[in-house]
Amino acid sequence: MPALAAVGIERRAAAGESLAQLELASALDANGEYDAARQWLERAAASGDALGRTMLGEVLLSRSPYDVRRGVLLVRAAAEAGNARAAHLLALLTAAGVGQPQSWTNAVGLLLAAALGGSTLAQDALANSSSETALAKEALRSRTKDGAIWTALAKSIDLQPFFAAPRPGIVSASPRIAVVRDFLSPELCNWLIARARPVLRPAEVYDRDSGRLIVDPNRNNRASLFPLVLSDFMLLLLRERMALVIGLPAVFMEHPAVLHYRPGEEYRPHWDYCDLTLPGPAKDAAENGQRVLTFIVYLNDEYEAGETAFPRLGRQFRGRRGDALFWWNVDPDGKPDEQTLHAGLAPRQGEKWLFSQWVRDRPGILFRG
Repeated sequence: MPALAAVGIERRAAAGESLAQLELASALDANGEYDAARQWLERAAASGDALGRTMLGEVLLSRSPYDVRRGVLLVRAAAEAGNARAAHLLALLTAAGVGQPQSWTNAVGLLLAAALGGSTLAQDALANSSSETALAKEALRSRTKDGAIWTALAKSIDLQPFFAAPRPGIVSASPRIAVVRDFLSPELCNWLIARARPVLRPAEVYDRDSGRLIVDPNRNNRASLFPLVLSDFMLLLLRERMALVIGLPAVFMEHPAVLHYRPGEEYRPHWDYCDLTLPGPAKDAAENGQRVLTFIVYLNDEYEAGETAFPRLGRQFRGRRGDALFWWNVDPDGKPDEQTLHAGLAPRQGEKWLFSQWVRDRPGILFRG
């Protein structure tokens, strides 16, 4: 932001203009000045600005110091004031059970309110989960403003296919590895790729000393992360479907990611569990639990090579579009299993897309009451 423009925005913000306060907060946040950004969000929210309440709620639900109760209250107040962004986020909080009882029915009602307010993510969710496929396709093509159509799609939503997960097939007893054929539909796979593509960034790993996420030469692919405040209804449904397969609740899951590999890009052999002999991972495990399971879904199959390799087992896996692979990173006693050393091999041609979900042995920070 040019210096003169910044001065002008700050003057307007100081004079109480909520739009300037939000613009200044966004610029400060993008520059890593989180405390200063939060102060301006507090001022905008205190004035009753619905977008300011939404943005402050998002911060309280996504960044330390967390305040889940207040974050949910702010988002709810903004949704009740008619803010579509807040209504969409409140739908996610309701579906996930953050700060309130979980209710998919109530979440659909909030999605409808968000869709009627113009939220494209809410409209996508209604269309992608509706049984009226022809009507849904036309609604997405036109982005219609006809509320009756979005209402009809909401009434036709059928969540049963998501909650009727297929049975896994065991391919290794030690370490424990399983596959799930046709876990996701081709349409949902394509949608996840389209959802992730605009927000790809260099993939990171956990630093062995600090425990913070860093870029590392052992991993040169790209990834899109989806914390709850940036998530959507379809991702939450996908996580619930995973939970049914693995027997662990969705509240134990980290932020999901969509991974992208171009020819030559790889993730060299590594373990996904927290190595308790290293200070960074040990601190992470103490605060957030051991990472006990990894679940991936193959989102496309138009590439050569690019298998998921387990070098200590001499085995490689590659699913078709929509197939899933998961493995336990620990043995039945909870001890890290060194046999789970694995690598994401580089494709020779084409682009490889995966959905990736790590699972801990305790609830995430938003679900700790």
